[in-house]
Amino acid sequence: MYCKNRHRLFCIIFICLSTVFSVECLQAQETQTDEAFSSAQWQAKALDCERRIYQGLPLVDEALLLMEKAECYLHLQAPEMAARSLDRIALYALNDSLRTEIFALRALCEKAVLPQIEAADSQNSKNPETARWLSLLPGLGHFYAGAVGEGFFSMALNAASIAFVAMELSSGLYVGAFLGGGILLSQTYLGATERAIQLASE
Repeated sequence: MYCKNRHRLFCIIFICLSTVFSVECLQAQETQTDEAFSSAQWQAKALDCERRIYQGLPLVDEALLLMEKAECYLHLQAPEMAARSLDRIALYALNDSLRTEIFALRALCEKAVLPQIEAADSQNSKNPETARWLSLLPGLGHFYAGAVGEGFFSMALNAASIAFVAMELSSGLYVGAFLGGGILLSQTYLGATERAIQLASE
């Protein structure tokens, strides 16, 4: 009786989990489809704006179309392309209110580009030479490079190697302590230093 109840319980849990999983998969697929459709629409709109600009319009109409194209690129999360579109506008032919709109749109482009620049700077801000010097104390080079888990693991490996050497020395096994401990420390200590340099270089 107990075995049958357990079997039923496992079946019910399996059915519930598979239902939840399949619903989440369908929702994720619908979201991806909507995003792809929206992306295609914005690309088509930007292409249509460029086609109309190519026909040779007055400068004010051309400026409005370039602004519209820049907005399309902002929706596509391509602020560099949006900024390039705005750079093509002849500002001297426009009135003050239109210039203000263009400057506001340009500020939005700069604001969208700023996180990408900061992310690139933060990725390249780690110095491998600093990681090498910090690795003199096992784990610190890993912490500096942002790999906290690997840093603790490196500390544990080096501590285990030192504990092995201490245990061998206290047992009077001096040859085993120097040979085994030397081999272990050369693998853990020097390997940790090289790994910290590699992490800082990435």
